[in-house]
Amino acid sequence: MKRMLGVLLTISAICWAQNTGPLNGLATLHPGVTSERASSWDRSGGNADFIVVKAGATVPLAQISGAGEIRHMWFTIASPSPNHLLELVIRMYWDGETEPSVEVPIGDFFGTGFEYEDIPGGHTGQAYQSWHSLPLTVYGKAMNCYFPMPFGKGARITISNDGAQDVPAFYYHIDYEKYLDESATAKEGRFHAQWHHQVTTPIPAGASPPVNLDGKDNYIFMHASGTGQFVGVILAVQGYSTGWWGEGDDMFLIDGAKEHASINGTGMEDYFGSGWMFREEYNYPFVGYSHREIGTGLARMSCIASISQTPSISIARSSQALSTGMPTSARTGTPAWLFGIRLSHTRNLTLCRPYKTDFSSLSGALRKCNATFLIRIRDKQRENNDEAWG
Repeated sequence: MKRMLGVLLTISAICWAQNTGPLNGLATLHPGVTSERASSWDRSGGNADFIVVKAGATVPLAQISGAGEIRHMWFTIASPSPNHLLELVIRMYWDGETEPSVEVPIGDFFGTGFEYEDIPGGHTGQAYQSWHSLPLTVYGKAMNCYFPMPFGKGARITISNDGAQDVPAFYYHIDYEKYLDESATAKEGRFHAQWHHQVTTPIPAGASPPVNLDGKDNYIFMHASGTGQFVGVILAVQGYSTGWWGEGDDMFLIDGAKEHASINGTGMEDYFGSGWMFREEYNYPFVGYSHREIGTGLARMSCIASISQTPSISIARSSQALSTGMPTSARTGTPAWLFGIRLSHTRNLTLCRPYKTDFSSLSGALRKCNATFLIRIRDKQRENNDEAWG
């Protein structure tokens, strides 16, 4: 009897895996669905499978009519500019939008290029960092995105070069499905991405840790209103001084919450799937710590975790220096992603250079950067930022 029960359980497990596994559905036929691609292929039949993106130009990558869904995007770039991962801005518009739902530097969108390298006799500029997760991968200079991006009345994707040098070779694939009508995506949220960066202010040495219940001084991952759900964030940190910077709690203020967070975490490394500080690099499908340098070095973390909300959402990530009393500060940056219907969000871009400055003038500072939703580039902002970052 025990043997029979074991056989039945094994058969049940096999059947369940067949119905829910990652390859489930490959053999399922979908009448009325077609697969298409927009790419940089050489229309003459040769091997010049790239486009040129002139300095100051905005180039359309995909212009799709009707209903469908972006299923995969791939990019690789050859550029003389050391900051091209920051200067090339990708924008995405759904259903006839005049303002983009996605507006992020392409490097930050893929969680790479935050650090700046200067190798004698070698590369100088933003460094590509290989890492992987379920929706995003970077291998060398190849960047892939597998986030599904549905639309009902058309999609438009562009790339803008806000640098001073032409990009002589920009390669891309945008793979998508086309549907018979917009009913196929009527109940699906539209993909959004927002980018943000900040230099946090350290707590003075010896000061008591502040009480932080409302998150008013937190480092903000994302602020949005509408109906949608938060799906993930990449956080990059550049320390300007030694010391542990990772105790700030993640705080989600949902549907008008002000005095207390709707969801409150227990520390930065906990939110990104680790514990007791970050001890080694790791890349998993939903969480990762893909780049590690000790002390004043760089760190990059990712988390893909769906959090739902209804009428409005204000999602914040606390600055660890502000929430723990550590005399540490950093520059940070984050891209964050959200699916939503009738969604609006803040647009607060100030374009920063990759880290390259004098530590002595930034004692105790912490640099953070994240892409959460979008950015808007203005010449004056860049001029001010150039003076700040050198």
